Order: sequence, then structure tokens, then C-alpha cells
Amino acid sequence: MKKYIIGAIAIAALTATAAAATSSQDCSYNPDGTFNTGNGQVAMHGTWQDARACAMKGLLPAIVAERLGRYGDAQQRLEADFLRSRDAKVKADAAKAASGGA
Repeated sequence: MKKYIIGAIAIAALTATAAAATSSQDCSYNPDGTFNTGNGQVAMHGTWQDARACAMKGLLPAIVAERLGRYGDAQQRLEADFLRSRDAKVKADAAKAASGGA
């Protein structure tokens, strides 16, 4: 029961951050998983918030999605699973819309 409550809280928090995620113009991750820091430099990784923002818009590169939550605790892995599924759903919806919405 406690696991479900924690999961529900995590999902509610993610939903609340979705509005913030949509305010950004694009995803700063490169296809190879590196991250543009905004000042012309490239870092090996972005932050959890950066990955969340990209996932909510369906822009998270596969390599980043694979490593998301890898070293986290149970709650972080649960959130990572949600972010991966959200990213996949947004990508699928965009592909469906691009093909005519059938």
C-alpha cells in the first residue's frame, strides 16, 4: 500500500512539473546523450530535471532514457519508468499525428 501511495505522489509531482517542462523550447540533450549547457559547452550528462523536461515533450534520446534512474533508489527508479513511458507515449502520439492520425 505504501508503495502505491509513493508512486501516486511521484506521478502527481511529475504532472505538476509537466507545465514547466513545456515552457522550454527544446531539449538540450544531443542524440548521443551529451548535454548542451547553454553557454556553448557540452557536458556528459544533464540533470534529472533536464531529463524530465525532455521526456515530458517526447524528446529524450534513447541512450539517456536507458540510463535514467540506473543508480537511484526505488522511488527514483519508479519515476524513471514513468518518464520513459511518458516519453514513448508522446513520441508515439506525435508519429500518429504526423501520419494522419489514423
